[in-house]
Amino acid sequence: MSTIANLRKCKATMSAHLYILLSFLILMPTSQAQFNIRSETGLAESSHRRPLPAEEAFPFSTTRLNPKTIELIFLPAKAHYLYQHRFSFYLKQLEFNKTTSLEAFLPEGIAKTDEFFGAVEVYYDELKILITLPEAIIEKSVILIEYQGCADWGFCYPSRSVAIPIDTL
Repeated sequence: MSTIANLRKCKATMSAHLYILLSFLILMPTSQAQFNIRSETGLAESSHRRPLPAEEAFPFSTTRLNPKTIELIFLPAKAHYLYQHRFSFYLKQLEFNKTTSLEAFLPEGIAKTDEFFGAVEVYYDELKILITLPEAIIEKSVILIEYQGCADWGFCYPSRSVAIPIDTL
């Protein structure tokens, strides 16, 4: 009797292994097809990319040209762009907690149909912005710069706000 019981147990174990093997063989072509679809559409490639830190994707420098003008220069990384409509500039007087909008000159950008914002103007290359300061500025003030950009492969950075103390310019 024990031999028959052992044979039945062995048959049950083999059936379980055979079931697992057949399941694997059936699902394998489906996985391969999904991989091929992802490769052909570029999804496999873009899902493995890692975004640059925002400071590397959109580095900038500031220079005070005269008491009333600041020059801001952005140098987007390769295949990265900045949205024209997402720029804002403010003067914040820390002593009084007062914020004032600043006038800025941005050059014409490149027309682009964006998947997030529709028809927009963007900047891929060096971008020079001139910011006009008011006549009277309290030294304990900061310039607030707000901007947003994306990478061509589909990653968009959240809006950023950077504060630059006036006394460092």
